[in-house]
Amino acid sequence: MSEHRVTVDLSQEAYEVLYALAQNLGTTKADVMRRALGLMRLAIEEKSEGFGLFLQKPGDTLREIVFY
Repeated sequence: MSEHRVTVDLSQEAYEVLYALAQNLGTTKADVMRRALGLMRLAIEEKSEGFGLFLQKPGDTLREIVFY
């Protein structure tokens, strides 16, 4: 698989989130972006099949994650 370089302009806030995620996961900013793309692709594909994405803490209410 060939790789492609992409340049992205981020706000300071978005960059700080990206940096913090990379630090928290012990990985690179590029890997965080690859993982985010994979998650977004999965959510969109599953939504097209009628599924939803939900989060729930034990004993708490269900929260739906909405992707437009």
